[in-house]
Amino acid sequence: MVPYSAAVDALLAAQQAVREEVWRRLQEPREARFPGAFGRIPNFRGAERAAERLARLPEWHRARVLKVNPDAPQLAVRARALAKGKPLYVAVARLAADLPFWGLDPATLRLSPRAAAWVASNLWCKRATGVGSR
Repeated sequence: MVPYSAAVDALLAAQQAVREEVWRRLQEPREARFPGAFGRIPNFRGAERAAERLARLPEWHRARVLKVNPDAPQLAVRARALAKGKPLYVAVARLAADLPFWGLDPATLRLSPRAAAWVASNLWCKRATGVGSR
């Protein structure tokens, strides 16, 4: 049996290797948008098409609430979800806050779904929340 710490270390190393391969592939054909792919959730050409594909999945239609990231490639996902009336939990950077999510409820927004989906513009229309909060 592999010791727990060795198994976790191996899993983390494999995960990092996959990240680096994806970053490399996005950089080579210039698919990554500013500021580039390495070391982040990369914005990429086709993010909007990916959001469209996501919205065709049965899981999307069944979901009543979504957890999303604040990163640029998920802007179209956030906007589409808000437009469809799906509340969002947006992760705080690196889940570093005491309340690690911002809640965005489309029923209470004073902005268009697209405008509210922008991280900078939704600072005033979201509320801090934690895991299990409503």
